[in-house]
Amino acid sequence: MVEVLLSIKPEYVAGILSGSKRWEFRRRIWKQKVDWVYIYSSAPAKMVVGRFKVKSIIYCSDNSLVFYDFKCLWSDTKSFAGVSEEQYFEYFKGSTSGFAIEIAKLEVFKPPVDSPRWDPWFIAPQNFRYLTKGEKEFFEACNYDNAGEC
Repeated sequence: MVEVLLSIKPEYVAGILSGSKRWEFRRRIWKQKVDWVYIYSSAPAKMVVGRFKVKSIIYCSDNSLVFYDFKCLWSDTKSFAGVSEEQYFEYFKGSTSGFAIEIAKLEVFKPPVDSPRWDPWFIAPQNFRYLTKGEKEFFEACNYDNAGEC
């Protein structure tokens, strides 16, 4: 099972946790089939707040070398995008590919996991990174075995 740690801005994490944001948008994405995405809420929070199952991924690309407007993703995701239409199009401005990751089976970690608790040398990924076996085991122990106590 492949799992990734995905950096997401706190305002978008709030939408995911509340259920108003059911799609996460990316310009680049992993190459392997990913089962679970661990949500890293970036600064100022700097914590892993939960994880979600990848239900589906919609891909949109620019096959020509002209600007692409990414209407293909927006029309399918706008009801639960968690961002305004203006924010959406600004995010993809100048990109040649885009992805919409559909969020399913959200699991919230209570309490969230502070990065120094599992790795004192932790550096947040710019976009995403694959989790190691040890990190997966750590998060599962925190979330399930110890009822949030790490």
